[in-house]
Amino acid sequence: MISSSNSRHFDQQLNPSSHGTLSNSPSKHQLILGLPLFILNPEKAKLLEKNYFSLSFPLNYGTVELSIKPQQTIYRFQNPQIQDPLEWCRTLRKVAILNQWINETALIILEDLLDKKYLQQLHSKKTLDTKLDLFCEILFPYKEFNLYRKSITKINRSQFTSFEDFLQVLEDLRKRADLCGQSRLEKVPESDLIEVVLRNLNVREREYLAQCNAYTIEEIQTAMRTFQENQIFFNLSYSGINQKTDNNPSAFQTPRRYCYYHKTNFHDAKDCKYLQTKGKHLQSSKQAFSATCDTNGFTLDNLPTTKFQTNDKILTL
Repeated sequence: MISSSNSRHFDQQLNPSSHGTLSNSPSKHQLILGLPLFILNPEKAKLLEKNYFSLSFPLNYGTVELSIKPQQTIYRFQNPQIQDPLEWCRTLRKVAILNQWINETALIILEDLLDKKYLQQLHSKKTLDTKLDLFCEILFPYKEFNLYRKSITKINRSQFTSFEDFLQVLEDLRKRADLCGQSRLEKVPESDLIEVVLRNLNVREREYLAQCNAYTIEEIQTAMRTFQENQIFFNLSYSGINQKTDNNPSAFQTPRRYCYYHKTNFHDAKDCKYLQTKGKHLQSSKQAFSATCDTNGFTLDNLPTTKFQTNDKILTL
């Protein structure tokens, strides 16, 4: 069980004034939002949570025979900046249903797993479900509904390493806003999320969504996953072509000529024996002609004129 001094140390380290409040300190994604640590950095949140008191429960899957009995570890809920209250409640409900806890057993376990400051506020409720429902209402008051809704509009995709992370935080904020507004039956419309998503897409991505007829968040998520997979495949193929070119810089610089012997211009001149032989004969002819000119004292400018008479005209060479 974690000591109270360590608990205060973690609270000071994260500096949480309240759940879901704004913070001026820079975060991992440089968000303006005061999002809890389990959203911004789940790995660090899990690491800090392991310092809390915990209970492990074997899970009863009925008649299903399993070689290894699965267990579920639940940590005492102490800090809403480190621990996800929604996930914590879901896990506790799952264990209670699988193990078929009676109400008295569930309440005894809840007393061990929930901090005293929350237990005092849940005293009026008598069952596990009603206590957990009230617990969520306490952590998500209506006054924070507009805070979460405004936070959704301020998120920028560039603050996240992937589109999946960006969309996950949007969905998480929407879920928490809905919890804040459930007392007055207010919810964040899906159109708000879609507007934020479209604003954070480039032209090619928006065109692809239009081709896929993706109009809901779920459809957009599926379409974007396919788009990114295709993009990764294209990048790998393109990098392979570049690598071959880099290893052989002359690959696209080799002169190509039309070969009258092979009737094609799709092979390199240096690889064609016909063109090579023809080139040698041409070079030899030039050398022989030059030698003849030198012997007779001729140059290309004072070559003798030769006349050939035909039927209709005289050709002068």
